[in-house]
Amino acid sequence: MDNFIKENNKSKSLDNVMLDLFKTSKEQECSSDYFKTIVKNYVLKGIDKEINEYIEQGKTIDLANVAKVLPIEKITMWAYDRGFDRDALINNYTIKDIDENSNAYKSGLRNRDIVIKYDFPKWGSPDQIVTSNTIKGEFQFRPESANKKDIYGFKPTLSKADKLKIKKFFNS
Repeated sequence: MDNFIKENNKSKSLDNVMLDLFKTSKEQECSSDYFKTIVKNYVLKGIDKEINEYIEQGKTIDLANVAKVLPIEKITMWAYDRGFDRDALINNYTIKDIDENSNAYKSGLRNRDIVIKYDFPKWGSPDQIVTSNTIKGEFQFRPESANKKDIYGFKPTLSKADKLKIKKFFNS
């Protein structure tokens, strides 16, 4: 997107689009159509095709080619999955809508269990052990889904040359 904008006007960037969206965020609901309207101010041909393809149809961008120029790697990891309704736990201290395929269920938690205490050390991360104390006892599980996901991330240790590649890639 930033490259599309700079093709039309080298002094503008995606930052300008984000600033315009921020300025109007209190009066205007953000939608694909509104986003396209804002971007049209910076990309004359618009981005209808890209919005349709990547946002509305959910096509993903293959980063394999980017891995050739940036120090990124593909990591296969578990997706975060609590296995039951979060709001019921927080608001009512009960287990509700438990997924029978989840690790929470496999640990022994069941619908309508009353939770006395719970500990999610790292909310949103599958890389943790969750502890739930109910009136039936203590249950521990990893909040990860049955399906692994492939994601890209920067390599954990970056050399000075790697950092320079990143800086050049993002023109910063």
